[in-house]
Formats: sequence, C-alpha cells, structure tokens
Amino acid sequence: MEPVEYVLSLVGSRRTIQAIELSVYTNVPESLIDERVSKRTSVRSIRKDFDALTASLLPGQEIAFHSRVLVGTGEGKAVKRHIPLVDFRTPDRRLAEEAADVLIREQEAIDAALFGSGRSYHLYIGTLMPESEWVRFMGRLLLLNPREGPAVIDARWVGHRLMSGFGALRWSANTPPYTRPPQLLRCWGNRPLADQATA
Repeated sequence: MEPVEYVLSLVGSRRTIQAIELSVYTNVPESLIDERVSKRTSVRSIRKDFDALTASLLPGQEIAFHSRVLVGTGEGKAVKRHIPLVDFRTPDRRLAEEAADVLIREQEAIDAALFGSGRSYHLYIGTLMPESEWVRFMGRLLLLNPREGPAVIDARWVGHRLMSGFGALRWSANTPPYTRPPQLLRCWGNRPLADQATA
C-alpha cells in the first residue's frame, strides 16, 4: 500500500472531510525557501488529481500530501483541520516504531500507518486536530529527540512545516535517490485499509 491509498481509506471513514491539499514541490537542500505549488482537491478527485500531477512532474519535482484538510461542520460551513504527520530522521525502524507508539497513544488515535520513505519513515495518525493543537503537536515531535545521540525526528522538517503552516509528506518518487513511493510497513487499528482504499 502507498500513502495515497491510506489517505483514501482515511477520508472514506471520516465523511466530514470534504477536501485535501496536495502540492508539487522542488526539494532544495538546506534552503529556507519552500518551493511548492499547492492544489486543493475534493475527496472524490484525490486519485484522479494525484495521477494527473504525477504525469506532469518535471525532473526534480515531487508530490506531497499536506496535513491541512477541509472539514464540514454540518451547518453548511467548513473549517480547516490537520491530520498529524511525522517525518522521522532515524533510519532505525525500531526507534521509529517506538516513537510512533508513543504519539499514537498520546493522541488516542483509532488508527495510524507507518511508511518506509526509502531513507527513513513517515507516520500518518488517523485523527483530526485544530490549528492550535497541531502547533503543539509539532513542538511535541521535537521533544522526541534525545538530548544526546542521533535524532529521531527531522527537526528541519518541523521548522519548515511550522513556517508554512502545514505538515507535508512525499507521495511520489521522481528524484534520486527515490526509486519508488513510500511503502506501508505497519498499521495500527482494525480497519481493513486495503479494502476501503479500493472500495
């Protein structure tokens, strides 16, 4: 399973989610500039829009999913919420899973999914949070890094994401060293994700 399929299953189980955000970005190492063009897409158009963006990528470009989603309130209005996303820095799967267990338990999430990104790991936590709670969550991620020793969380990613106002994780594999999109390694929860993703 790839991340797009997990997100399809996630929005399918949360009928209040009306739209998500994707972006095409260019990764510039060590840069403070976030070079990306964002696109809001309805839940019904996620797969179609993702495939179209994939087909249009130029060399050096990738597609990312944003934490920020549009949620209906039931009163004809919509509000912005965030799906908690995590970019681990550690290549150690055991450390990433231990940190994921802590975060999922703290969020009291019903489900979550861990993906191997090629060099480290990406975590999607199946819950929704308002902006203020998301900011605290991002700060919490930094506290997972030990005072000494290798970092578990990519602190530069956290900084970029706080500056931009949303989390973002790569869905495509269009630039070296990536040879394939992130792949599912572990699920938390009992929902049959693969079945719902293709329903």
